[in-house]
Parts: sequence; structure tokens; C-alpha cells
Amino acid sequence: MSLSLTLAPHPSKYLLRPHPFLMQHDPKDDSSDSMLASFLTAKSESISDELLRALIDEHADPIIKKILRSKLRVSLNGRGTQQNQDALEIAGDLRASIISTLRALRQNPNQTAIASFPDFVAIKTYSACADYFRERHPRRWRLKSLLRR
Repeated sequence: MSLSLTLAPHPSKYLLRPHPFLMQHDPKDDSSDSMLASFLTAKSESISDELLRALIDEHADPIIKKILRSKLRVSLNGRGTQQNQDALEIAGDLRASIISTLRALRQNPNQTAIASFPDFVAIKTYSACADYFRERHPRRWRLKSLLRR
């Protein structure tokens, strides 16, 4: 679900409003969620490892790359600017984080479930971008924080 941030009459309040034209159903969402369910219930380690690889390669990586290219304005081609190298490192860290989360979820199925795998990946990626900008421009983030008060 895509949301836009609209400034409310009072500067300290924000409203999230869905855009109906952006909320089109993507059939890939169903396949990634069914693959996630298969991964979580797989009986053998070899099958779960294969499903995990497919989840990352076919479903998580495209989402991660799309968001990083958009938010960080990079090519992710393996060479180039320092920001491009940083984006490649962020992508690797995200993959590792997602893999460890999924393995932990498989080991302990009583943990909180992932309702939508694409949304889970997108949220983690957007959070990683925010962390990157916060680390790279600390004074800007401090000023934004002061303005929100």
C-alpha cells in the first residue's frame, strides 16, 4: 500500500493518505507470501535453504534495489561514487538482516509473523535509507528533530 505524507494544519501532525491509483494489486505479492509460508513450514533444511535463496533473489533483491536507486540516486553497478559503494553495502546488510530474521522466524514460529513479505522488505529498506541519511547528515536530522517539537 502506497501512502503519501500530507502536512496537516498544525505542523506537528501528519496525515497518511492512501492514493487509490497506487494501490494496485501486484500478483508477485502473493507468490512471495506463499513462498515465505513454504519456507517457514519446510520439513528439510535443503528445501528451506533453496526457498530462502529464491525469496531473497527473486523477491527481496528487486525491492531493495528499486528503493535504494530511488532514495539514494545510485546505479548499484559496483563501481562509481562513494554513495554507490555505500548503497551496495546497505543492500548487503539488508540481505543479511532479512535472512537472519527469516531464519529466526523459522526456528521460532511463535514469533510475530510477517503479514506481507514485500512490505516487510520495503519497510526495512526505507528504514536503512533513513539511517544512512541520519548518519551522513547528523546536523540536518538534529534540525528536523528540533523543528518537529
